[in-house]
Amino acid sequence: SGTAKYRNGHPALPGAHRCSRLLSPSSPVCMLCRRARVDPDICGQTSADGGLCAHRFCLFFANGLLKWKRPTGGIFGFPPDAIQHTIQLADQKRCFVCRGKGAAISCAETGCERSFHLPCAEKGECVTQYFGQHR
Repeated sequence: SGTAKYRNGHPALPGAHRCSRLLSPSSPVCMLCRRARVDPDICGQTSADGGLCAHRFCLFFANGLLKWKRPTGGIFGFPPDAIQHTIQLADQKRCFVCRGKGAAISCAETGCERSFHLPCAEKGECVTQYFGQHR
């Protein structure tokens, strides 16, 4: 059927958006930056849950995903259905650095329309900063 199923307000994605070891049999591929081997100081640790794989910092910087973070569960506290929704949105964008699909991070500069993968940020002269919660 051509209808999408929704769970917790997010569309369920087809099986193609599952943790993949095809490109790198030794390690899972992050569903957000689409890379397996990256600098852990830039992308953070990799975690998998429910067939989804992601780097910690790819999750933190992905557009609109931080609001879904919980203290426990999911991948680094992010619910799998919220991650799936973010992947679906990112699939519609191309990275301005590598031109690849799936750019989950958008520039925060007013008027800038650029999107990118976290590992591409440095090469594209993007600055990424995470300060955590502040009061």
